[in-house]
Parts: sequence; C-alpha cells; structure tokens
Amino acid sequence: MKRLAASMIAAALLAGASSFMIARAQQDAPALIAGDQPVTAEQVVEKLKSDGWSSIVVSRSGRYLRITGFHDGQAGKLAVDSQTGRLSDDDDDDDDD
Repeated sequence: MKRLAASMIAAALLAGASSFMIARAQQDAPALIAGDQPVTAEQVVEKLKSDGWSSIVVSRSGRYLRITGFHDGQAGKLAVDSQTGRLSDDDDDDDDD
C-alpha cells in the first residue's frame, strides 16, 4: 500500500513539474504585442507596419494568425498566437509533402 501511495505522489509531482515547464516555455516566446491578452488581426497588421513590414497578408489557423509580407526588402513569415500576442514557433504550414 505504501508503494502505491509513493508511486501516486511521484506521478503527481512529475505531472506538476511537466505542466510548469510547458507553461514557462510558452511565456518565453517573444511578445509581438505586449500584454499577454488576445489580439486582433488589425492590431497585428498595425504593429507590423510600424515595424517596417509591407504587403502584409494575414490568415487564421486555429488560434494562430499566420502572416506573410516583406520586411527590409525580404520576404518573411510569422505566426502570432491570437490569445497572447506572442510570436510562435508554429509558423510551418506543413504543405511540403
């Protein structure tokens, strides 16, 4: 019985630590728009224009806003989490197969 209780406590601690690490990793993403609040496509476009982007095209994919455009004469793309205003590593649209 003691082994079962110890195993359950260990599993709970492991799950809690994993959740903390995932939440911390999400907070480490750079913010395009500060505040960790929901953002609109219009806010994102406004911010990118002020940062020197042009020919901006926005599409939605779930909670992410996928942006393509030009910055400093170079084509670029971004993914922004619409719930937090943070840039996302999730900018691959998986159409390469």
